[in-house]
Amino acid sequence: MKRILLTVALGLATTAGAFAQGELVFANFAGGASPVNARVTEQATGQPVNSGASANGWFADLFYGPAGAAVSSLTDAGFAVAFKTGTGGSGYFLGGATTLPTTGNTELQVRVWQLAAGSSWAAATGGGIGTAATYTQHGGTEWGYSTPITLNLPTSPTPSPTMSGLAAFQALSVAPIPEPTTLALGGLGAAALFLIRRRK
Repeated sequence: MKRILLTVALGLATTAGAFAQGELVFANFAGGASPVNARVTEQATGQPVNSGASANGWFADLFYGPAGAAVSSLTDAGFAVAFKTGTGGSGYFLGGATTLPTTGNTELQVRVWQLAAGSSWAAATGGGIGTAATYTQHGGTEWGYSTPITLNLPTSPTPSPTMSGLAAFQALSVAPIPEPTTLALGGLGAAALFLIRRRK
């Protein structure tokens, strides 16, 4: 009888662990004991995203994985939280209390993109860490990544922690940049043309 009870208890513990969900407040602004103020700005204008001409056009997603995991291996939570607009709101997203299928120390990264490129990170960039070529083909011009942070995610109903440690970051241009070898070849070609013209 004791063996049966022990087996059942172990089975329940394993099942509970497999379905454990961690909680956090997915927002880049929060007050309280663990404040967050990580406004996102555009590199091109220096203004907060979703302000001026870009209003109603920016979204945020969360990527997660085991603490210390490489950003390329993080899992897409599939969020598409719109940034606020207006003088005080642009540059901030307030997704509220959110659950993830993981608990304990978790590596987290915020990624932001323009709605013009797609309604989700995966649609806009091709998924994963995304490709600039796919993003620009879809109509995007800037995107951004936060520096990863590690949070200890509690299970419900423990109060959700804020994303403390999240730092402000810029959405950078994704216009294709010529590789150094391309630039070097172009320079050699220009030099050759100059020499040929000089000899004539």
